Amino acid sequence: MGTRSWHLAAALLLVALLGIVATLQYRWLGDISRAERERLQSSLQTRASEFEVSLDGDVTRAYAAFDVDPTMFAVNPAAALSEAAARAGRESATGNAIKAIFVAEPGVEARVKQFDTAAGTLEPAEWPSELQAIGQRIAAAPSLAIGGVPLPPGFMGEALDGEVPALIVPVVSPEPPVASAPGEMTVRTLPSRSTWRAVVVWLDAGRLSTGLVAPMVSRYFGDGGESDFNVSVVSRGKGRVVFRGGDAEVDPKKADLDADVFALRLGELHWTRSIPPPGADGKAHDALQDRVAITIVRRGGDAGDGPMPAGLSGGAWRMLVQARQGSLDAIVAQSRLRNLTLSLGVLGILAASLALILVASVREQRMARQQLEFVASVSHELRTPLAVIRSAGENLADGVVSGDQVTEYGALIRNEGRRLSDMVDRVMDFAGITSGTLIRSMRATEVVPLVQATVSGHQMEAQERQVRLIVRSASALPTIRADPDALRSALQNVVGNAIKYSGAGSEVEIDVAATNRMLRMSVSDRGLGIDDDDLPHVFKPFYRGRRAVDAQIRGSGVGLSVVQKIVHAHGGEARIARRTGGGTVVTIDLPLSGMERA
Repeated sequence: MGTRSWHLAAALLLVALLGIVATLQYRWLGDISRAERERLQSSLQTRASEFEVSLDGDVTRAYAAFDVDPTMFAVNPAAALSEAAARAGRESATGNAIKAIFVAEPGVEARVKQFDTAAGTLEPAEWPSELQAIGQRIAAAPSLAIGGVPLPPGFMGEALDGEVPALIVPVVSPEPPVASAPGEMTVRTLPSRSTWRAVVVWLDAGRLSTGLVAPMVSRYFGDGGESDFNVSVVSRGKGRVVFRGGDAEVDPKKADLDADVFALRLGELHWTRSIPPPGADGKAHDALQDRVAITIVRRGGDAGDGPMPAGLSGGAWRMLVQARQGSLDAIVAQSRLRNLTLSLGVLGILAASLALILVASVREQRMARQQLEFVASVSHELRTPLAVIRSAGENLADGVVSGDQVTEYGALIRNEGRRLSDMVDRVMDFAGITSGTLIRSMRATEVVPLVQATVSGHQMEAQERQVRLIVRSASALPTIRADPDALRSALQNVVGNAIKYSGAGSEVEIDVAATNRMLRMSVSDRGLGIDDDDLPHVFKPFYRGRRAVDAQIRGSGVGLSVVQKIVHAHGGEARIARRTGGGTVVTIDLPLSGMERA
């Protein structure tokens, strides 16, 4: 009882500890998942920021290339545009996607010219249908609120058009020079409005996508099937798809990241003009060698007319990024599930190992207890016949008995010696099971002589217990390949048990028959019988049924275990069942494969 209580307490303690560990592991995995979510979001934001800086920087360099010198533009606009286009192509991928260049004057919708790149000239033209909306906006903005500074045209202030796409670069008329002596500061007030013209750089959407967007997506988000993300770039107005990378187009409502791209980066725009080149004599201007004259130009009127140009405050495109698994939350959930499964698997293996250790411990203790009981039982059974043999031998030696009593004493010594031999044989058989030497030699064996010899060996015992042995067999039985000594030992155990548990005047029936597939030997008795609860355990070593224990019938509990091991070694099957009307039936089936008919 104490051992069971100890095992139960240990099992409960281990279960509680495993439950605590599992709970802590679940919480730890939750913390790890949240940290992983933040890490992935930060990494994605960093990639998007780097992508935005690179793409917008490229677009800004193209835009800045067309921020031509107004004086040069006023003298020779075609030459200024040719130089600007060449510089844009050298410094940016956007410059290599130029489809056409137009120059328009605000307030006069019909006055638009197209730059002929082959001839290097400006020719009168009409707005293409794709650019008509831009032409209308330019026509509606006759002047700039802040002259001298290249801001987008008109009240709408759109420097970039994401739908066309196009760059809209204003060219403001040059201001008249201010005459000032070296070292003097002059303050001059100019009109609040200035005339200007717009350079519209029409970009090829396909070339812009393949030459600018696609390489940058590959650089920052991975290439094709190696990427963990689906990336879509769409125009902000109508949602026109500029670029799609990955398995599917990203739904804006399900995007893990939504960023503005295709915008000007003010930090990369240079508004200052270059210093004039040296004079005809090759010398620098005296003013630059001596002192600098500073002129501050103040615009008259309200210079704050209108809102901040929209093209400078946001991107004309939207970059939508979504994890290919569905979302960052899905990636984290999948990772958490994988980690949780692994952790629970480890805990499960640990729990199973602990359970196996407890089961093995209980089994070892039970086996040790049964072995002690077996030793005690064998010792008791050996002591009884030895005591009888010793007493009879002493009486014969001392001459206490004579005449007919000598014959009786001889029979007594013979019977007790037989009991002693049977007990020793069973112990040796069990030892053969544990050492793996139960089967020694397989050879052709006649079944009928083996059964008859076994029954004859138990004839004297059956007569003493007033039990009649009945053998029924076919006239011709197969010659089987078996170990005759082992098979005889198995049959002796079964017949001996049937006799031992049968009452006086009962019968033990031994039936032997063969079919095309098996040889069957069955031993039936009408003795004590076995309870249904004991039937599944009777072939276990040292196990004895409750009826046998209650009836105080001596036994070791190893006989049927030996029988089952021998039969299994021959490829057969041993079964035990209750007999209708009381008693027990033990059946031994041996396969006939590899056997020959007699």
